[in-house]
Amino acid sequence: MEHCVVSPAGDQVVKGSDFVHGDMHRLQIIAPGGTAVADGDVVVVRGESYVVQQLLSFDYGVGRRPAVGWHKPKTVFVVERGEVSGDVA
Repeated sequence: MEHCVVSPAGDQVVKGSDFVHGDMHRLQIIAPGGTAVADGDVVVVRGESYVVQQLLSFDYGVGRRPAVGWHKPKTVFVVERGEVSGDVA
């Protein structure tokens, strides 16, 4: 995909005594209108693989008729990546 805006949507440290420690990285991507993504799709952002979280995504173009032909509302979706770590600070 080209012409996307990528911004951080949150990071989370996962740690505890009964499960694997790790870090969760979440990004919000604003893509050109009509971009098709589905839950579970893998997207590569800056060389790292992320999984699309469809419940957190929204296509602003669905059901809209823009007043001008060149205007296309954006598609916004959230991707997430988890990294397992032995030592999470």
